[in-house]
Amino acid sequence: MTIHIVTDSTSDIPEDRRADLSISVIPQYLTVNGQSYQDNVDLSRCEFYRMLPNTDPNPTTATPSPDQFTATYEKAVDLGVSAIFSIHI
Repeated sequence: MTIHIVTDSTSDIPEDRRADLSISVIPQYLTVNGQSYQDNVDLSRCEFYRMLPNTDPNPTTATPSPDQFTATYEKAVDLGVSAIFSIHI
């Protein structure tokens, strides 16, 4: 049985570790100063923390869409996995 792990960007798993373990990460959405970003895709942690002192209102988060989960799961199945272990906030 081949198991694939899927998580979201709140897991903060380093890129090299994700690659070594074949973990898929679905980015959360961040809204900062009225602008929406995909966590660690459109906005790095360093950029986020650099912007944080000047945000108004406070940043908010949103979950990825169901379609993003479906696409990630389908990609894993296409690669031949037989089970998916999905861990999210």
